[in-house]
Amino acid sequence: MKRARLFLKCFLFAQLGSCLGRFLWQYFDYRRHPALYEMRSAPWYTGPLVTAAFTAVTVSLTLAAYLILGAVIRKREASGKNKEEA
Repeated sequence: MKRARLFLKCFLFAQLGSCLGRFLWQYFDYRRHPALYEMRSAPWYTGPLVTAAFTAVTVSLTLAAYLILGAVIRKREASGKNKEEA
């Protein structure tokens, strides 16, 4: 269970880092080639906003699973301590 929680923690930070990296790449590409983005009907930050929305959904689901798993681990450890005392 603790390994699953560690995996969720790593996955959470990987998602956040990936979203931040994509945003920075898009921003610097926009600054380097503004004429390419002028041809589009949508502003340059539309792509990163969509990515941020999907990242927010996956991060919230991962965070919920992480917190639930933490509660289960604490509950099991507490019940294990009670059995040792009896």
